[in-house]
Parts: sequence; structure tokens; C-alpha cells
Amino acid sequence: MSDLTKLDAETPDAKALRDRRRPGGDTRRLSGTAGARAGLSGDERSGLIASWVIAMAATTLVIAMNIANRRQMLPDEPPAAAWVDEFSSLAALGVAYLSPFLAAVVVRRRGRPLLPSMPLLLAALAVFAGLHIGLASLLRVGLYPLLVGQSHGLGWLREDGAGEVAKDVAIFGVVFWAAYHVMVWRVSAPGPKPSAASPEAYDIQDGPRLIRAPLAEILAVRSAGNYAEFLLADGRRPLMRTSLAGLEAALAPLGFVRTHRSWLVNAARVTGLRPEGSGDYAIDLGAAEAPLSRRFPDALAALKAPPAGR
Repeated sequence: MSDLTKLDAETPDAKALRDRRRPGGDTRRLSGTAGARAGLSGDERSGLIASWVIAMAATTLVIAMNIANRRQMLPDEPPAAAWVDEFSSLAALGVAYLSPFLAAVVVRRRGRPLLPSMPLLLAALAVFAGLHIGLASLLRVGLYPLLVGQSHGLGWLREDGAGEVAKDVAIFGVVFWAAYHVMVWRVSAPGPKPSAASPEAYDIQDGPRLIRAPLAEILAVRSAGNYAEFLLADGRRPLMRTSLAGLEAALAPLGFVRTHRSWLVNAARVTGLRPEGSGDYAIDLGAAEAPLSRRFPDALAALKAPPAGR
């Protein structure tokens, strides 16, 4: 397994990530294998950022149109009133959008249709409406005396509250749908394909190096932010800038199994399974260990099945 090419210096991100890795290449696990890689993956974070930027750009355009319309329809209204009302709503939405975004992440991870996810979506909708209306109201109460020269109470909620909730339902639905599809597109981008010259090997672009690793020597692959880390039998841990979902599409036909949202395991290298409680397992790969989450029952069945031909 020799390096095939030498390029220029590796990217700073890859170098920093490689410098932070522990010598054995194993991450510190939280309680149970389901928490082996807590938090958002790099693909999910970038998907959320893209969704937030798109949502805020579209909302800013709508806010500008609303201000222009109010100036035409209410010429006697203090000019600052429209600006305070609309931009307090924009600021509140900037925070409230986290609710449909995170709901999109959870629904995508679970792979469930919308009907079983409805309790989660209703809870996320309640959080979204509460944050939007509550934060906007607080900002208006504080800013009206300073910028408009008059007080602003919460009486408007009695007259317009139902309409605001109805608008929030529509906004939540549109933003959740868009964020969900951004998530799917972002984490499902095509990954690299196995080497055409040798179907028994896989080309790993590790920063400045291209490593041609025999498939039998790849124990597992795990997500490492915007990178995927390959665990090789000889102890090396090359990093490749790609999504785990793309690698899964390329490696699943070659015997790799998704055992955790952050892990792919070479089924041919599994030497044992150890229960860790609550339906989770630890997978023994000889020179390494990987998690098997209870959320992947098909993976457990595949690893317990006898090899073909036995």
C-alpha cells in the first residue's frame, strides 16, 4: 500500500484535524455506542448554514416589500414603526429558524415518513411560533419608545395573534421542507468510486497523497467533520474530504455496512460483537473497535448472518 502520487502541501483544515487525532485514531466514546459521535456532522452543519442563509435572504426580501407596502398604505404612520415591526420579526426569525432546521435533521436521520414524525414536527412548530412571536414582541416593546417615540404593548396579540400563528404554520412548513431537501442533497452528494484499475482496492485521497488501499485492509470508515477517516489494518488513519453518505453508496456493494450515523464497517473484518446495553453493540475489528447503534437493526442482522458459502 504505497503512495501513488505526491502533490503540494495538504489543506490547513486537513492538517489541523490530523494533528488533533489521538495516536490510535479512536475517538473518545460517550456512554453507549449510540453516542459515539455526538452532535451534528460536518455535512449537517454545512447543510444547516446553507438553509439558514437561504431562508434569511428570502425573508429579508419579503421584509423589504412589506416596509414599502406599509409606507404606501399608511402614509401617516411614523416611518420608524414599519422598520421596527418588520426587522424585529426578521431578527426573531433568525433564531426561530433553528427549530425547523433541527427538525429536518432529525427526520432525515430517522428516515421516517412525515406521519410518524408528526409529534416531533408539531413540537418544533410550537417552538418556532413561540420564539418568533415572543422575541419579536420583546424587541418591539423595548425599541418602540427609543425609535418610534411611543409605547408598544402586547395588545396586538389579541387582534392579530391568530393571523401570526397561521403565518408561522405556513412559514414553518416551507422552511422545513426546503431544509429537509437541502439536508438530503448535501449529505447525499456522490462520493468517490472504487479504483477502476483494481476493483479490490480503493483510492483514498489523503490531503497531498493518493493511497491505494486493498479493500480487505480497510477496517472501517467514520465521519470526521467535513472529512471521512479510514481505519486501516496497519494502523494508518488517512483522511479524505468527502461525505460518509457518498462513501456508503460506493462501498456498500463491496461489503461495507452502515452501523451508526457516523460509521461504515467492513463486514469481512468483524471478529465479534459485544452488547453494551439498550440495544447497542461494540464491534470488534481486531485492531480497532466501532459502534453499532440500535437504530440500525438491519446492520446487526447483516453482521450476525453467516458469510456466504458457509
